[in-house]
Amino acid sequence: AKEQGNGLINGNMLIVGGSGSGKSFMLKEMIQNFLLPENYQFIDKIYVINYKASADYNFLQGLNKFEYADDIPSGLRILKKVQLDMMTKYKYNSVHSEDNFTAYQTIVILDEVQNLNETLESKSLHKIMKATVQESLSILEMLGSKIRASNGTLINVLQKADVSSLPSTAYRSNLRNRIMLKQENVSSAHLVVNSDITEKNSVNPLELKQGQYLYWDMLTNQLQEGFVILTGNEANAKILNELPMNSHVQKVLNEVHSYKNVAIEAVSIFNNILE
Repeated sequence: AKEQGNGLINGNMLIVGGSGSGKSFMLKEMIQNFLLPENYQFIDKIYVINYKASADYNFLQGLNKFEYADDIPSGLRILKKVQLDMMTKYKYNSVHSEDNFTAYQTIVILDEVQNLNETLESKSLHKIMKATVQESLSILEMLGSKIRASNGTLINVLQKADVSSLPSTAYRSNLRNRIMLKQENVSSAHLVVNSDITEKNSVNPLELKQGQYLYWDMLTNQLQEGFVILTGNEANAKILNELPMNSHVQKVLNEVHSYKNVAIEAVSIFNNILE
């Protein structure tokens, strides 16, 4: 179905876990699953914008399909690439009368995205940085509602959730897949998983053990409990970089890339409208 998306992850995601909750372990295991050869061959790009500039993603270095940013300006450059990628895939859908782009999935990991709103609140903010943050937020808003139909996924990673953690309420409502690890307070928990859901399932989000998580699918309203399992999988960049590309996928991507100039013009028009 159109609203269900395609690919390894079905819809956008929110992962929230307090200090010591096991969030970093979970995220690494999830990404290692993407890097299994049978999955990796269906990934177009893995982008990471790590607003907290930690070493959590060093294990991805050396992968041809990986691109990394650890500050707001370089993060904006990635967001513009993702926006352009989405436009070209929308064009492909339009030409071929399809609902979802299926050849490849783009995964965008945003770690501690609340840094954007926090930076915007600074009284000493330079006007260039202010414009950079505002453009980042407007692109994210667009991606939040539209990226799924071009087979893209946003994975938002937070230590705690509050009303200003994410770009907007509308953006948060598009995060279909919710994963909650141990929380520091109830209000943070209830922004991830509705209180009526946790109460109905007799779960106290403050009492989750390290590595224990709740997964809530907003579309089906189903709640599942689980534990992070460390598999010990370690990706081999050399092997992954040499994986042959499916000939059909190559043909599709060649066509998508041919739309790039059209999309650049469309992005320019769209940004002028926003201004």
